[in-house]
Amino acid sequence: WHLQHAEFAKDAKSFGMLGKIYSEALQVHPRNTALWIEAAAHEYFGYVVDERNGGMSGGGSIKSARVLLQRGLRVNPDAQDLWLQSFCIELHYIQKLRGRRELLQIGLKTATNEIDDDSDVESPSLGSTFYKDAKLPRIIYKNAIKSVPNSVEFRLKFIEQCNLFPETETIVNEIMESIQSDFDESEEAWIARVKFIAEKEMSGIENGGGFLKSSPGRSGAKRKHEMTTNNEY
Repeated sequence: WHLQHAEFAKDAKSFGMLGKIYSEALQVHPRNTALWIEAAAHEYFGYVVDERNGGMSGGGSIKSARVLLQRGLRVNPDAQDLWLQSFCIELHYIQKLRGRRELLQIGLKTATNEIDDDSDVESPSLGSTFYKDAKLPRIIYKNAIKSVPNSVEFRLKFIEQCNLFPETETIVNEIMESIQSDFDESEEAWIARVKFIAEKEMSGIENGGGFLKSSPGRSGAKRKHEMTTNNEY
């Protein structure tokens, strides 16, 4: 019933009501992780209101999306899909900030007037630090493997998420290092590591690449193609 009501609100473009519907649904069904994910997606991505031109409405709040996913994880601490979506949404947000930073740099080179102090666009210095460190995705991963410590497959799913975004080699390397450290006796972990090393050598990716550092084997066109949206969202 709640999902049908939500679909009706989307069709009617009643996005304020949609938030209330999700809130009520989550109170009744707090163990339904798909509801937490859909509600967070509504807060961050919004919804397509015109399929002909892809126009979006609603959404745009990373803070609200984070709060919902954190609440969902408090109720469902071992829910792998919630951990993965929390990780993925932070990668989305990094790409959004990266795009803003690049546009701002272009603007700084060509504009004749200074940027107004009250602008809501993140400054290049703050953005650069965030991209370089990628702190939030790393924190989420570390907390996730504390909650679900004994699954190699779960950790490999984080690598799958990274592969949907450009230039995430540093995070991928850290994930593989954690697998090597925690599952040294696991056959599944050894197979995953061998496969990872083989693919890495074939692609020409070197160790130590930063989150935004271009890789020798990946062209700009390919990186652009890889910036796809996670299907579960």
